[in-house]
Amino acid sequence: MAAPTESQRTATEKTKVLFITLPNELLSEVTKQLEPSDLLKLRLILPKTYNAMLLSLLQDSMKMVYVELTEESVKNFENICTSSFFRAHVKEVTFVPKSFSARSDRIRTRELYTDFCRYIKFRHIGREIVERSWEWYRQLMQQHTSCIMSHPDDMHRHETDQVVSTRLSVSLSQLPSLTKVSICAAIEAPGLNASSCWYADEYATGRIGNRPHTQSEDDAARLAASVATYKNLLTKGAAVIIKAMCDPAVNVRELKLGGKWPSDSPFYLDNWGTVDRTDMQTVAQKLTHLTVSCDDCDDRGSRGIAECDRWNAFFSAAVNLQTLKLGIGLARDLGMWQDPDQGPSVVEHAMGFGHMPSLQHLEIVGELDELGLIDAILLRRFLHDHQATLRTVQLSAILFTTAGTRTGSLGGTITDFLNTVRDHRTLSHFSMTVYRRDEHGKGECKAGLCTNSGCGSYLLDKDLFIHRSELEKLADDLGVSLQDGSWDFGEYVMREE
Repeated sequence: MAAPTESQRTATEKTKVLFITLPNELLSEVTKQLEPSDLLKLRLILPKTYNAMLLSLLQDSMKMVYVELTEESVKNFENICTSSFFRAHVKEVTFVPKSFSARSDRIRTRELYTDFCRYIKFRHIGREIVERSWEWYRQLMQQHTSCIMSHPDDMHRHETDQVVSTRLSVSLSQLPSLTKVSICAAIEAPGLNASSCWYADEYATGRIGNRPHTQSEDDAARLAASVATYKNLLTKGAAVIIKAMCDPAVNVRELKLGGKWPSDSPFYLDNWGTVDRTDMQTVAQKLTHLTVSCDDCDDRGSRGIAECDRWNAFFSAAVNLQTLKLGIGLARDLGMWQDPDQGPSVVEHAMGFGHMPSLQHLEIVGELDELGLIDAILLRRFLHDHQATLRTVQLSAILFTTAGTRTGSLGGTITDFLNTVRDHRTLSHFSMTVYRRDEHGKGECKAGLCTNSGCGSYLLDKDLFIHRSELEKLADDLGVSLQDGSWDFGEYVMREE
């Protein structure tokens, strides 16, 4: 990393003096209009007496930090974790693959400057000083950009997994407010991007790259990684991240594996079988909240013994869990469910091996655009085993089945399940969303997927759906309320809190 030249330092100091001599009213308005990425730069430019003002503007963005397993990103993350300015405010760290934008870091455009002038015009501040102050700010940004440049590199080419894991562990342990770690496919919420940003406390060690310093939800939609990109992190990184969380000094109580909740796209933990079994158990014992919105490999047919063993070890050790959220999706080829070599889903691992004596809240959700199938017998057994502590149960976008049965009417299965739930008097809240079939006439299928056995857009035979009349009768028989959701959902609600 090249150090700034003497002439660059002199120019920066001159411009800084001009900038901080602005009237307080104008300086306040300037900073309020800046994006978090620009405020981060100003933190290094302005005297430390301005830190309190900048902190008040940055505080919400500092709660979340996104980290890639690259040398640049991990180094900036280390800076964050040792900085008195940042470390106390970070509550969640999310590890993502290389899914960030490659566009250059942009200085404010002329159009934004014009909007800025309009915004403060009512304060009767002269246009000349506004324009001059904006030019000073622009010069500061350009001078800093030209001083320091760094480029990301895959740190696995240079350091062993153990070294990377140790660095992450040390950094995580230095965040006093940290409670949650996530492994996701892409940026999904506002936060700080450690891949290219200035998080060092001194100008000489500041770092800037070619990409944005912060990320917004709007950017996230455009920057979602492809399935191939997921593996940049997940094939090598899952084991490293889990090991880093094992350190007793790392205060993690919540773990999220997967994307948005509920998931609107598949997320796969590829090569999960390479994660150390003992590490998984150590992390599981720490957790009070767990969200799993993913599958354990991108080829369902190749789910192996090692992956199953890791999940079983993980859920059997999660004895301190209070909240469990699980996502489940249905394979498009129904024949795969009948394949004896298929292996259980993540949800079935949790139901079959989880013994959580503190569990109070359970939520199971299907993917937004697909049905979720879950073994009714397995779920009923799980609810029975945890009835002493469970207080709320929420199920949505799922259908019940029984082992080895993927066809036929599900009305009886749902009736049996709801009767089981009704007997669990400890529940203060229970809700379930189930699919119903919405008939349409011949030639009216918008997707053009109708056949004699039903509409193919549902991915299931029509007999797996419940007619509206059946749904209403079932609710009436059970004495529960039936509320409408979207056009293809119905919702049972029992025991409102």
